[in-house]
Amino acid sequence: MNFFLLGTPINNIPKIQNYDLDLHRLFKIVRLYGGLNKVTKNGHWNRVYIKMGLPDEATPKHCRAIEHAYKK
Repeated sequence: MNFFLLGTPINNIPKIQNYDLDLHRLFKIVRLYGGLNKVTKNGHWNRVYIKMGLPDEATPKHCRAIEHAYKK
């Protein structure tokens, strides 16, 4: 069971390929695709990566990194 603490500060902004990850945008995009479970089940992390507008191509490594950042 996951517990999320409201008001918990984010000390280090996650980065993908040295670009700061906009966590609010990431949250909205994942919601657009149906939420964490649907994105993971349907393997749509590459679509999320592309929709985020990050400059490099959506390799499996980059998609895992964005998934990890979202879950964290």
